[in-house]
Amino acid sequence: MKFFNRFKLDNWWVVVFILGLLSCAASFFLRPDFVKPKNLFGLGVGLLLIGAAYLMGEVRYFKVKTPDIYPGDGGWLYAKEIKHNLSSLALLVLGLVLTYAFLFRILKPLF
Repeated sequence: MKFFNRFKLDNWWVVVFILGLLSCAASFFLRPDFVKPKNLFGLGVGLLLIGAAYLMGEVRYFKVKTPDIYPGDGGWLYAKEIKHNLSSLALLVLGLVLTYAFLFRILKPLF
């Protein structure tokens, strides 16, 4: 378990980004019978765009924590929030469209 703590996988979009990288790489190196490499690559690109859009939209806030207002010692308050701008929202929409389209193309022959 300590091995996975090194990667800082604290947000779901980081995992989606890594899955996109792995599926893009797998489309070049692996040749499974049930999926075409171009569909796997398209799914990977869609996942990469979703992860990149959330990484672009992540905003970090720092505030000073004074000892008289909050219990305990003074220090810094740290928070993260997602605020999409126009470019990250466009990447997110494109990533969702690509992911759903290529996931449908992968799953269609299986049924």
